[in-house]
Amino acid sequence: MARDYRQYIEYNNFFGELGWIVEKINGTFVLIRHLPLVGSVIKIQRCDPQIPLQKIDEVAKRHRALLIKLEPNLTTDDPRTPAILERLKNFGYEESRWALCPTRTIHINLGLDLDKLLAQTKKDVRRYLRKNRGKDCEFHRDKDFEDFYPLLQKAGKAKGYPVPKVEELKLRWEAFGSDLKLLLGYKEGNLLGGSLTLCRDEAAVGIYMATNKEALVQHFSYSLMWESIKLSQEAGCRILDLDGIYDPRYRARTSWKGLTEFKKKFGGREVEFVGSFTKCPLKIMARFGLI
Repeated sequence: MARDYRQYIEYNNFFGELGWIVEKINGTFVLIRHLPLVGSVIKIQRCDPQIPLQKIDEVAKRHRALLIKLEPNLTTDDPRTPAILERLKNFGYEESRWALCPTRTIHINLGLDLDKLLAQTKKDVRRYLRKNRGKDCEFHRDKDFEDFYPLLQKAGKAKGYPVPKVEELKLRWEAFGSDLKLLLGYKEGNLLGGSLTLCRDEAAVGIYMATNKEALVQHFSYSLMWESIKLSQEAGCRILDLDGIYDPRYRARTSWKGLTEFKKKFGGREVEFVGSFTKCPLKIMARFGLI
């Protein structure tokens, strides 16, 4: 698997700015949050599946950790999976009922040419793309969050998703510099939607996409997604990760099902991760059923 953006230094430095302690174990970032009087919690997102679990225990002991949250960058069809899951079990990790990272996603193969990428989409996608083509639709690559943020804020409120403050959004993502691609879509001069895509090395990740009510009527989100695919390919990426679809193994908002159907219309390959694992060195969290 390609390296996940949650293991980039910029992403972890953001948590450092928020008060988390950032450490590394064999090249893998580990985030520790101290809790007044009681100890700490540790989260390790999309880590190397071969991370030394004994070293995690040493970090947990040093920081008096109540909870370790571990989410390996490992898929269910990886031949290493059975042995790694057994190893996690032997070290006291249990499968969690909730996850920090998406546990199932879609990867679009950007190695295909545009004609083949278009051919793998559903018929209605191609129909809406034709419908919006040439109807005064424009897409601009931008660097300013100020126009995009109101769209994101309204979309989050309407669908029940938490949206960080604009200052926090900038702090988290602007550190990625030119690797972060902000795309704004207009029709007849009116801003209808925008997307935020992180393109680094051979992998692109769709971070955010937001549209307004007019875009819904115009089916503009299909054009916005298609332009995001083209942008990612132009950046030299080989894979576009749509960063999450509905996974029946975990509790999720029912709205994820509609979003999942939208993403599936663009083809690609479904990828399922092994999930999320917890360990409670002091057993307190487990006692109260919080894992």
